[in-house]
Amino acid sequence: MYILACRLKTRHHTLGITVEEVIEEEGEEEDDEDMSVEDEEGGEGGEFEGIDDDEFEAGKSTPPLSKIHLSESAVRLQPVWLAYIGEILIGVSLLLYFINYMSGRSKNASLAQAWLDRHAGVLRSNFALVGEVQEEEGEGEEEEEEGEGDGKLIKESDDVYTVWASGRINCDNFLAQLKLLQRQDLLSLLLSFIWPKEDLVTIVMQLGEGDMDSIIMAIGQKKTLTKMQQEYEDLNRYCTPPRPAKRLGLDSDLQIVCEAPEVAQAVLNQQIVTFLNRYAHLLQSLHVSNEYTGFLPDADDSAEVTVIRKPQNRLEMTFKLGGIDDGDDIVRFALTLLDHVKTTRLTKEAKEKAQKNRNRVAQDKEKLQHQQRQEAAQARREDKKRMEKEKMMLEEDPEKARKWEQREHKRQMRKLLNPRMKSVKMKMK
Repeated sequence: MYILACRLKTRHHTLGITVEEVIEEEGEEEDDEDMSVEDEEGGEGGEFEGIDDDEFEAGKSTPPLSKIHLSESAVRLQPVWLAYIGEILIGVSLLLYFINYMSGRSKNASLAQAWLDRHAGVLRSNFALVGEVQEEEGEGEEEEEEGEGDGKLIKESDDVYTVWASGRINCDNFLAQLKLLQRQDLLSLLLSFIWPKEDLVTIVMQLGEGDMDSIIMAIGQKKTLTKMQQEYEDLNRYCTPPRPAKRLGLDSDLQIVCEAPEVAQAVLNQQIVTFLNRYAHLLQSLHVSNEYTGFLPDADDSAEVTVIRKPQNRLEMTFKLGGIDDGDDIVRFALTLLDHVKTTRLTKEAKEKAQKNRNRVAQDKEKLQHQQRQEAAQARREDKKRMEKEKMMLEEDPEKARKWEQREHKRQMRKLLNPRMKSVKMKMK
């Protein structure tokens, strides 16, 4: 009955007919049908003939129809934005990334320009050219694109800036590199909270050939020095493992690697020691070498023969950016150390010891080159033999294949019977 009422309500809702009216109409139709049936049976004189109609009506019991009340319930729909929650999150993430990129890039550019403005006076007073752009045609475009003023600050990337300078006595060229945090990268910025990093400034100066004595040394934190000795060829081949530098008057947190103790004693004067102790917490590394050849050759290098690189006279230092007082200019300290290294001279015994080390390293490199050449020649011979053998395997003429096998057999027998002896010539004095 409930289902019937629901259907009736749905069907007659548009016509304005209620369920009660429909049920009453159906009840009236049923009464009319009953009355018509009774009339027909009465006319024929059936078995109900003689019964009073009032008694018949009184005997009929029709229960009253119950009214059905349906409660109106509103359909609840979810908000439209919940269906696009994924797209909304992606859009918000892209917006945050873009905002962080613009603000981070602007922040790094401001830090780099502030550093240059602070040290521009010292650089201009010591160098003839400071950050000059060599390409005249691209000068205007570079100034507009970088927006760093007069093209003096070169933007390598959004977090790396460099400044070049040249034209000074005792210094062939000067390079200051600012390696800042990747503030423009939101992911790197979040990771920096887990693994903290610092803004770094690296100053590299190169001296002319013959302007430096036999000096190889490095100062810094123990972890940094250990990594440098594993990577740099001069520190790896010439220097001893890191040792505490406290006996030289330096801070207890600093360590030193050098070719000989006399080298460190000759380089570290009172002025340099005072500056390093004051900013020991900011010092990352200080590297002075007259045999600088870069990083160690890779063991998996595809080159057949290792190229012997020409050594350079080089001075390199890395400090954390910021925290240095205005009176203690890092550029001024670097130039002071450069002039001091230029005039430093070792004792005769220290020079002889250093020369022996250099001769030993040169011989080791020559032996390595000779061995690599032999291995490369042997590999070429084996490849040639393999190609000849493959060619004869594909040869259709059996006579040619048989002759080739005979020649190979004779050659192998000659090598067994007459092995090659290495001849050594000796000069008689």
